[in-house]
Amino acid sequence: MNRLIFSATRPAVLRKVDTGVTLLETMVALAVLALSTSLVTMTLLPRQSEQVLDKATEHLMLDLQAAGAEARMTGHAVELIVLERGYRIPALNRDVEWGESVGARWRVATPDGWTTRSRLAVTGPSLAALETHIELTLGDQTRTVRVEALTAHISHD
Repeated sequence: MNRLIFSATRPAVLRKVDTGVTLLETMVALAVLALSTSLVTMTLLPRQSEQVLDKATEHLMLDLQAAGAEARMTGHAVELIVLERGYRIPALNRDVEWGESVGARWRVATPDGWTTRSRLAVTGPSLAALETHIELTLGDQTRTVRVEALTAHISHD
C-alpha cells in the first residue's frame, strides 16, 4: 500500500508502508494457539473422566442403599440385575446405564475365591449374602464399591 507521508522538515514523499501480517506470522500465531488449546484439553480431560467415574460410583452406592432399605421394609430380597454397561433394580424401577465409556465388573467373594456375577440379591439387613465388590473403570481410572456381607456397610475407594 502506498501512502503519502508529510514531514515538517522534508517535502511530501510517497513511500511504500507495509501494514498487515505475513503468512509466516499468521502460521506461527496459529501454531501457538493450537499448542495452548491442546495443553488445556489434556489437563481438563482427566478431570472430566474422574467426575464421570465419581458420579457413577455415587449413584451406584445410593441405589445399593435404597435397595437395602427396600429389602428391609418389604422383608423380601431385592434383585439387582447386572447389565453390560450398568444395572437394573426392578423393585425400585431403576434402569441405570453408564454409557460406553464406563465399564464394570461385579465380583462376589465365595469360599472358592472371587466370582463374577450377573445377578445379585439384596437381602435386607445383611444387604448381600456374600461380600461384593463392584469395580467401575474409565480409561486407566478405577473405583471399587464394596458391600460387606455382615454389616451391609457400603464404601468405595
